[in-house]
Amino acid sequence: MATIPRNLLLSSILNSILCIIFLIPSHGAHGQHPKFKRIVSLAPNLTEIILALGLEQELVGVTNFCNVPTKKTIIGGLTNPSLEAIISLRPDLVVMTTDGNPQDVAKKLERLKIKIYVFKAKHLRELLPEILSMGQFLGAENQTKTLTNNIKQQLDNITPSPPDRRRRPKTLFLIWPTPIIIAGKGTFIDDALDMLKLDNLSRTVNYPQYSLEEIIRQSPEIIFIGQSHSQTQANTRKIYQELLSKLRSVPAVKNHKVFFVSDTLYRLGPKIATGIEELQRCLKNSTCQ
Repeated sequence: MATIPRNLLLSSILNSILCIIFLIPSHGAHGQHPKFKRIVSLAPNLTEIILALGLEQELVGVTNFCNVPTKKTIIGGLTNPSLEAIISLRPDLVVMTTDGNPQDVAKKLERLKIKIYVFKAKHLRELLPEILSMGQFLGAENQTKTLTNNIKQQLDNITPSPPDRRRRPKTLFLIWPTPIIIAGKGTFIDDALDMLKLDNLSRTVNYPQYSLEEIIRQSPEIIFIGQSHSQTQANTRKIYQELLSKLRSVPAVKNHKVFFVSDTLYRLGPKIATGIEELQRCLKNSTCQ
């Protein structure tokens, strides 16, 4: 029998190994094998976290409030997801939040033996630990550490402007015009205002309903108006035009300190720092353009 030259044999073995390596399919971000193959997200911020972790392929269902780069099955809204639509997708995991999703949906999914993960963060300080916890649950530890480090660095770079401000300007963040809904205490929007050294005039927790008279009485110096879901900034301005005309005696309106911002700050997720930076840019430039 002919003897195969040693260098030819080594070359053949090396080629075989390379072929095997390139034929092995990669799973998830950074070649990790995702623990779950069919994930349904019941909140926009959770959808953004899943996408930021490189698990778009595993994401099969989202709410009609979620913005995703590719088409996914819509399973309903944030507060009224369809149980039938969720079940039809045959998920091996449903991610949901305590801040918006109905508790009875979680109970029904558990009774059906469908695994769930409940995202518990409600405040800015809770975001990074909760993303780390969620990433570990999903089996995406490496990319989760990278994501949280990036968010932390972005948040650390945000500083109040001007830094020598002696008092906090009186501020309101309007969520909805009719009825008037304000971001109150206990919300992560309030956390963002506090981070920028602004005095949130709303002392009520969560999202209280305000009257026109109450806004005039409190006399805010700065008003932020958040863009409504699925509406352009131009449409939002048009919707608030009548309300602002009734508030023309308020300092924020008189001094042109009414700022229309995107809905980025509405989601406690990977883009939260970008939302806070937008508020900071409005204050610094006296415009959001």
